Amino acid sequence: MSSVPSPPLPPAPFLAGGRKIISLSKRKRNVTRCSPRSILMYLSATLLFAVVWMYRILYSTWSAPAPVSIPASVLSEPLVVPASIPRPPSAPGAVVLGMHRSGTSVLCGLLVTGLGYSVGRPNKLLDTKPENPLGYFERKDVVWPSDTMLKKEVGGWNGDVVAFDNDAAIGGGKLLEYGMARSALAFLNDAAEQPWVLKDPRMCVLLPTWLHHVKGRPAVVFTFRDPLEVAASLSKRTLYKRTDMTKWLGLWIDYNRLAVQHSAGLCRVITSAEALLADPFGEGVRIGAALGACGAPPPRTLTQATAESFVDASLRHKKERGGGTPLETYRGCAIGDYDGSDAHAGERDMYVRAMRVYCDLQSRRAFETEYPWPATG
Repeated sequence: MSSVPSPPLPPAPFLAGGRKIISLSKRKRNVTRCSPRSILMYLSATLLFAVVWMYRILYSTWSAPAPVSIPASVLSEPLVVPASIPRPPSAPGAVVLGMHRSGTSVLCGLLVTGLGYSVGRPNKLLDTKPENPLGYFERKDVVWPSDTMLKKEVGGWNGDVVAFDNDAAIGGGKLLEYGMARSALAFLNDAAEQPWVLKDPRMCVLLPTWLHHVKGRPAVVFTFRDPLEVAASLSKRTLYKRTDMTKWLGLWIDYNRLAVQHSAGLCRVITSAEALLADPFGEGVRIGAALGACGAPPPRTLTQATAESFVDASLRHKKERGGGTPLETYRGCAIGDYDGSDAHAGERDMYVRAMRVYCDLQSRRAFETEYPWPATG
């Protein structure tokens, strides 16, 4: 049986699959022919790698800057706000407290005309009178409700004012029964009017009732005057000229007592009619600085010309006190006698009580919490 010869092997340059191998010398590498698809895949992978690499470089450069090193000494320093930045006052305004005929109008006028505190529109204020030619600087919508309330409760501003019950007035909402009072409260609670000044001697009695409806805690400027001068001034007014001096001296004690007690806890600036008339400019500057410390700085700088033109020493009423030996010396304070040949024992006794309080107001002893206020009833 004859054998069938095997098919010849393919030529050396060719392998299965038809790929051609170019055989070079041993010093040369073999070069493989790749399909177009393989080349495309290789280029795509290379391009993708380049895009990722460039993105990481750009992201690390723009989005992650090197941290800034802040010295610890800077971080520990307190924050300081420049003085040029305006600060809202911590107190909405100031309330002037003082007995009738005690120079409260002169004081309030100086605060308004000299230091720039607001009292609202002129048509809201009481008209001037011969006994107060420069004006009262009192708002009608404050005086009228206050006066009416006191008439209903204690017989008026010159009644038994110590008996007025502020807690009952607050609880019963009595002040809000008056439409004019609502108008005044709208002014007091208007931030555009701050810092304002509020003045009415009846506030010595009604301060808690009014402040219950006022936003914020105002400062207080308390002033006082010689009780005999006040009593003499009130007794000369046509309507009250027949009133016994004993009543006015006792009322002076009551008003000052209530003013001191009701303003306790508020930032209080203390002055007097004598101090203001003796040195209008110096005392006015001191009051303005003290109000600034209370959180209600004056909007305007007081000038000496304004102070001296507004506060005229001739406004001071003559003291109704004669010469001679003082009645007594109280805690180093001389209490002088006065021209009162027809004064009865009760009037003279009330005068001495009032003068002792006056001496204690001057020494500031009357502002102590446990001060023993004398009886007037």
